[in-house]
Amino acid sequence: MRRRAAWLTAGWFATAVVLGAGVLAPVSAAHAVTKRQILVFGDSIMKESQPTLKSKSSATLTYTVKNMAGRSPCDYLKVAPKLFEKTAHGQRVHYDLFVIQTAGNSSSKCMKVPGGKGYLKIGSPEWEARYRADLNSLVDYVATFHTPVLVISSPPMGGVQVVRDDVYNTVEPQLHADRPAVQFSDDARHAVSDTNGDFTTKLPCLPGETAADGCSQGMITVRAPDDVHFCPSGFSNKIKGTGCAVYDSGGIRYGEAIDEAAEAVLGSQRTHS
Repeated sequence: MRRRAAWLTAGWFATAVVLGAGVLAPVSAAHAVTKRQILVFGDSIMKESQPTLKSKSSATLTYTVKNMAGRSPCDYLKVAPKLFEKTAHGQRVHYDLFVIQTAGNSSSKCMKVPGGKGYLKIGSPEWEARYRADLNSLVDYVATFHTPVLVISSPPMGGVQVVRDDVYNTVEPQLHADRPAVQFSDDARHAVSDTNGDFTTKLPCLPGETAADGCSQGMITVRAPDDVHFCPSGFSNKIKGTGCAVYDSGGIRYGEAIDEAAEAVLGSQRTHS
């Protein structure tokens, strides 16, 4: 089982060097209470965890979650300027952390086979190269705004969807090699995995989860029938909110772990400020 949580703190000093000295500026008393802004980009996996993340917003922290169901990093590249270059009250919004999650989708116009028909096959060398290039471009763009980047690993996939794990097994290590300052966490992935870090449909119920939530004999369903999402009754982008019509234990667990990873990065910022 591979864990990347240790990269969070190990990469911080490198992040400061790459993203500029301004990141390490002393925090004044006035800035100590400034609300921190976290921008999250993800696909339908993130949609299921969006309510959990937004529930973490407080007087000192705001989550802005942009979930793009079925989309890929090339789509994220198109959307990023709309968020990073927008203004509020005459001033550009500064994000203290940018979080990326992607589950390997390949159904966007920007993922079509160059000069051919269809889309790049998930897991193929061409697909890997496209994901690698687009994620590098996205990281480089965000770096111009002096914003640290945190990559959240998607959950392990089951059945024929296991090919999507190539994001975790190949693309993320490539990105880490290309951009060492980027920070990674697979804690959210492991929050919905078995003890070996592998795909599982059920996990022990969390404290507070009851029969009404789907807890039965100490176990609860954390993955969807499609082997990709979390929703026990099946994910649908047409369902408002999480895309799930029932209690979504997997989506909640995944969201909680994302928040913990993000807080760890923000904590390292405060520590090294």
